[in-house]
Amino acid sequence: MIQRLFLPMTLLFMIIVTAAACRRSSTSPGISGVTGELVENPGCGHDVVRLLSGPTTDSTVALPSWTDTATHTTFANVFMVRNWVHFQQANLSVGDTFTFTLNGPDPEANTIYHTCAIFPYNMPSDSDVVTNIQKISSPHN
Repeated sequence: MIQRLFLPMTLLFMIIVTAAACRRSSTSPGISGVTGELVENPGCGHDVVRLLSGPTTDSTVALPSWTDTATHTTFANVFMVRNWVHFQQANLSVGDTFTFTLNGPDPEANTIYHTCAIFPYNMPSDSDVVTNIQKISSPHN
């Protein structure tokens, strides 16, 4: 009995894994050569990036204007970094400029990536995934 179920279950597993891999590979490859500045980082993965230059003509990758309600500071052309764990590995500080690959809006934007023991913080509604982060300069040096 177990031997008769093994083959169908193995095939079903392989179909599911293949379908998941195909779905992930269908996302856009990203836009390389984008320059940004880290403008806000109040902690716990709340990283806000301002686009400075690069081949980003699509207005859906960043908000034209966003105001931080805690500091009453307004920023233009910003988005929230969705893959915050990967982003924090670049060791950037507020004010640092850097190049990166912009992978666009997160295809799983409704997924909860983390929980923090801090109060809710006003963040830009646009979120993007960034990779290949290379620091250019820092005002702290």
